[in-house]
Amino acid sequence: MKYLYRLLCLFVCMHVHHTFAADSIASACVGDLEEIAAFLPVNDSGAAAAIADHGAIIDAALLRARADASQAGDKATCDVLLKTYLRTWRRGHLVLGNWPWKAGAPMSGSAAVPLSGRPATRAPAFQVLGTLTVLLRLGSFGERYQSALETLLTVHRAELLAHPYWIIDVRNNDGGSDSTYKALLPWLMDREYVSHNVEWLVTPANLQAQEEICSTMSDAASCAASVEPVLQAMRGAAPASYVLARGESAQLHIQPQKGEAHVPTLVAVLSGRGCASSCEEFLLTVRQSARVKLLGSPSAGMLDYSNLRPHPLQSGQRAVFYATSRSTRLPAMPIDRSGVQPDIFLPRSDNDGGNDVELSNAQRWLERRPLQQQ
Repeated sequence: MKYLYRLLCLFVCMHVHHTFAADSIASACVGDLEEIAAFLPVNDSGAAAAIADHGAIIDAALLRARADASQAGDKATCDVLLKTYLRTWRRGHLVLGNWPWKAGAPMSGSAAVPLSGRPATRAPAFQVLGTLTVLLRLGSFGERYQSALETLLTVHRAELLAHPYWIIDVRNNDGGSDSTYKALLPWLMDREYVSHNVEWLVTPANLQAQEEICSTMSDAASCAASVEPVLQAMRGAAPASYVLARGESAQLHIQPQKGEAHVPTLVAVLSGRGCASSCEEFLLTVRQSARVKLLGSPSAGMLDYSNLRPHPLQSGQRAVFYATSRSTRLPAMPIDRSGVQPDIFLPRSDNDGGNDVELSNAQRWLERRPLQQQ
């Protein structure tokens, strides 16, 4: 009898413990959801535009998420429904991540779209395709690849000079830093070009996030120097206003550095949905050269709102990484809705038998040969 009682007690106690744990997970999930819903409209730089464009969809998604969150039985389930809710606001530059977090650690929700048959590495690569054409594969503009790209351009300088046609493949480039591709611009840009700046949304939470961001960086001193003009502009500015960093203007008119004269003759930049963030900034820059054409399909459309900062949620398990700046291109020239459009559209076949038809057609176009039918 005592043995049976012990078994019954063990079963009941385990059931009660499981119920309490499930209730706790659901409660934390609901709490994080409600915090996101209240935080974004005030602090995310793209929230106002999203509400004006599809606010009813966001409201409906919140109602669904509330019902689902109240039934969430584990963290993974909660994470999925929170990510789903965030995607109703904006497809990119709005991410749910684990907390605590350190700079360089991955955040869930990568914008990259892997393409079949591509190398797994994102390091820059060089390849000679023929007597006229060479290929540069740039899989990422992450800061860690800056020196690798500079080295590649130096090591293969003779081959670059000897080939009039270049293909630069950024179809699966997940972005990173605009400074990473700086060494490539003197080869491509042949005249003054325009770059649009960003302006920063002023709120108490955003000011605090700017003040704290450098503590997570490996190079805190360099980070602090770059953030200080932003802080100077934000301090004392009216809440809910947008400000340019101290001493900066909305547009930058840039004279290209002197590069190799008339090399290359013509460049095909091959892009697509996997090109996101800084990769799209690269497209907007190089297409201003008379010697560059964009080929492929539209880019990801994740550029208008940027400079993500973490906001820890009340559960202590996760944070929402949200945008604190917007491009001065807006509202006249949005990118997020449709991506950067190619000059020449090359539809990619989903069943090309492992052949890279897009790449082949880019080479054929450069060399004035008939394009391969898809």
